[in-house]
This record gives sequence, C-alpha cells and structure tokens, in this order.
Amino acid sequence: MKNKLILLLLILTQSIRLLGQCECYSVESIDIPKDTAGIMRIGFMNRCDDRVYLRSWVFNEKNDTIATFIDCWCGAVLPFNKTVFWDFTTNLTQLPEIKDLRIAFGYDEPDLCPEIKINSSLLITQNYKGKESPIVYPNPSHGRMYLDFKQAVSSIEIFRLNGVKENNFLLHDQFIDVQDLKAGIYMIRMIMENGETFFNKIIIK
Repeated sequence: MKNKLILLLLILTQSIRLLGQCECYSVESIDIPKDTAGIMRIGFMNRCDDRVYLRSWVFNEKNDTIATFIDCWCGAVLPFNKTVFWDFTTNLTQLPEIKDLRIAFGYDEPDLCPEIKINSSLLITQNYKGKESPIVYPNPSHGRMYLDFKQAVSSIEIFRLNGVKENNFLLHDQFIDVQDLKAGIYMIRMIMENGETFFNKIIIK
C-alpha cells in the first residue's frame, strides 16, 4: 500500500508540473520511413525539462487513434533541447495531411498534454525523410542483441519501464549481452555521435 501511495504521489506531482508545461514540447518531424512496415517516426523536442516519462498517441482529425507508443506508460525520456526520434506503431502506409494530425501525451489516457504543437515551419517530412533508426536484433532476445547502425554510436542505455536505468548488461563492439536482465520489456536509448537520439522497445525472454 505504501509503495502504491508513493507511486500515486509521484504521478500526481509529475501531472501538475506537466499541465503547466505542455507548451515545452513540440513535434519537429513526422515520417513513415520507406520499407519499414507499421512504423511512424516522430521527432520530439523538449525545451523545458531534462526528463519526463509519458505515453504518447497520434490522432487524426476525427479523433481516431492512428499511431501509439505502446506497452510503456513511461515511454519517453526526453533530453533537454534535443530532437528525439520515437518509432510509433501504425497501420498507415503514408502520412495524412499534417494539418489533420494531433499528438498527445499522458499516462493511462492522453489528458496531460492533449494537443502537442506541431512545428509546421520546420516540418519535416522532407528534412527527415529516410532517416534510419538503428536496428537491434533479435528482438525478443534471451542472450545477445546485435547492433546494426548506419552511423557511429556515442552511447547506449537501457531503462526499465518505470524509468530506472538498468546497468545489468554488457556492451561489446557488435552486440549487447543481455543475459543477466530479467525477462520483460525495456526501453533502449541509442545516442549517435552527431547527437541524434533514438528509442526502441526491446523484449527480454
């Protein structure tokens, strides 16, 4: 009971803080990468906080959910003043009109930041078209996860779904040894040498 109360207090504190800072977050890019089935890639900018944990949704004009960052209620770790790319799941094969899209943050429901600003002056599909996310495979895995990167990597971090950084893994030149991680869902953050940051969900069996 005590742990539940502490968690509720943390969520309420975070909620109050975010309600006054939704204008801090903006969308800098939206893309459906070629040859990537079921993915909508969105670049977010955080200009206020150094870290925040949220779930995210993408809606069209009719309020239908067309993409979501699933299985992780704390799916966002946004470094301050940098664009971070998230891969959303979607059944779309091409983007709707940007003017018809709405993007929201929240916990169980998209009610904290019900409409994140889309930076139309920088947008994006032209500037970010074809931007490739690093590939981590096999996923799910129970031992090694191999790395396929098109550019140099500066650092790799793994987080539990509650946002706690996980140190119980080994990073080698071509693979990550995850055999000591407990079975479950994690988030891996990959920071490139050019400063770009990518997030992927990984599953450990």
